[in-house]
Amino acid sequence: MMVKEQKRTLWAVFGLVLVAAAAMVARRVLAPKPVGGAPHGFWRLRYEVDVRTDRPERLYVSLPDDAGPAGIRREAFSRPGLAMDIQRSPRTGGRSAVLLTPGKGRNARFAAEFDLQTRMPPPKRSFPQSKLTTADRQRNLQPEANIQVGGPAANKTLAGLPATRDSAERLQKIFEYCWTSLASDELSGRSTAAGALGTGSATETGRARAMVALCRTAGIPARVVAGFSLDHPGPTQPLAWVQAHVNSAWIPYDPARGYARFLPDNRVTVRTGGLEIVRAPAGAIVHFRYFAERLDDGETTGALGAPTAGITDLTRLPIGMQTVLAVLLLLPVGAMITAVFRNMIGISTFGTFTPALLALSFLYSDLLTGLVVFVLVLAIGLAARAMLERLKLLMVPRLSVMLTVIVLCLVMAVSILDSLGLTPSANAVIFPMVIMTMLVERFYVCREEDGAKTAWKLLGGTVAVASCCLLVLGWRELGRAFLSLPELELLVASALLLIGRYSRYRLTELIRFRDLVLPTGPGGA
Repeated sequence: MMVKEQKRTLWAVFGLVLVAAAAMVARRVLAPKPVGGAPHGFWRLRYEVDVRTDRPERLYVSLPDDAGPAGIRREAFSRPGLAMDIQRSPRTGGRSAVLLTPGKGRNARFAAEFDLQTRMPPPKRSFPQSKLTTADRQRNLQPEANIQVGGPAANKTLAGLPATRDSAERLQKIFEYCWTSLASDELSGRSTAAGALGTGSATETGRARAMVALCRTAGIPARVVAGFSLDHPGPTQPLAWVQAHVNSAWIPYDPARGYARFLPDNRVTVRTGGLEIVRAPAGAIVHFRYFAERLDDGETTGALGAPTAGITDLTRLPIGMQTVLAVLLLLPVGAMITAVFRNMIGISTFGTFTPALLALSFLYSDLLTGLVVFVLVLAIGLAARAMLERLKLLMVPRLSVMLTVIVLCLVMAVSILDSLGLTPSANAVIFPMVIMTMLVERFYVCREEDGAKTAWKLLGGTVAVASCCLLVLGWRELGRAFLSLPELELLVASALLLIGRYSRYRLTELIRFRDLVLPTGPGGA
């Protein structure tokens, strides 16, 4: 009977491996060719930001749009000595790296690389519908520091344009004026809206701000946009253009280069609603540089498989979604690591998935914040559980009370870390507190039933396995491989089947019973 089950397992493993290999071959063979023979443009955009502050401060660096026409195939960050978090604006959807500087007058460097694919077929000229809320409409109609709305220069300019009641036609007239009537002068031109409209001479930034001021004065919501044009290798500088909201959509205009209602496919949006890509606090010394580099096709992603069309091509998704999916795809690998430790090495843990989920929680906060949160959850949870034991509550209300106490303490801990400048953001609250609460409950029950030694042994095993899972789940190249070839999950399943049939001695058992296998004397065994 045992031999028959082993044969079935081996056949199942062989079938999974065969299906995975067939999927990889099909992915390679069926990879689509570029439309119309036009090659894709692969570029690498690189940031280098040097910063020095007297005390810990937050530095905001805008990142390329991960859902724009120039798709991000890979991104990597280097930030020695800097705590970092990536936040997404709820209004514009743009991403920013939030960096916490070390302070004390020490220098720190932030470097980022983005591998971008331009001219992604087919080029879409339609604009997604975007209805503005009342607050967003007011925000994109009000004046700003360098965008003077309703001033004498803006009113005079609008009065000189052909009258029309159609917003789209009026917007086109405003664009044509900023493109043809404002002289381009990057040396002595004005960079504010009032200065550009008043003198008729403007820098590229002044043209964009002037168009936004005219649009807002005319009652058309508009905003400035900053980004890059990937056309020349070497040092590059950000560009400025405009988005105006008409017909329930944000329409792009570039009054400095004459693009109306569309932008070149090599244009990369970095920040919407502002022009400063690096925002530093007052008193900070910041130097930043940007570089563009053309890449060959083979240098872009480092993926094992060629990109394919359709839902199986996960690399076509926005980079933020890719990051989450890469972690999810590695969760079975974390479960496999737990299975190896439990079934082959002999290290016990609290549950099968707890170590992998515990490691996953550390990936969404910086290491210092994650460690502080972990220690607080464990300490507060054990203390709360000991006090609640005297009340003899039912399990569900007891766990709910523990979760409430833990949440309140964590919120205060995050606030204290923020006031001390020790964490870049409050993302530590994403830490799966329910999982930690259940872990505390299981620890306490195990301590009561099997003794404190066994409970601490299980907790230590859980932390040790979670540390190994953290190393694997944080390995970006492995995540990229699974994202490019999701059929690798079948190979993980095959490995789990083989581990499930393992019935030999565990490593810890060999160490525990080593006296039985070691020689007892010169001639004995």
